[in-house]
Amino acid sequence: MGSLTQNRTYLRLLCGRIVTNAGDSIYAIASMWLVYELSGSSVYTGIAGAVMFAA
Repeated sequence: MGSLTQNRTYLRLLCGRIVTNAGDSIYAIASMWLVYELSGSSVYTGIAGAVMFAA
């Protein structure tokens, strides 16, 4: 494990994946929040969440 943490290419990849996962999570929350704000329906919000995670 020590050699992985010293590999600069691996650390760049790891940091990129962390940033990407954080961005995807924020996008999912914001999208469902927008659907709820526009529709006021938790059913439509659930459908939007299911469609996003199915894709």
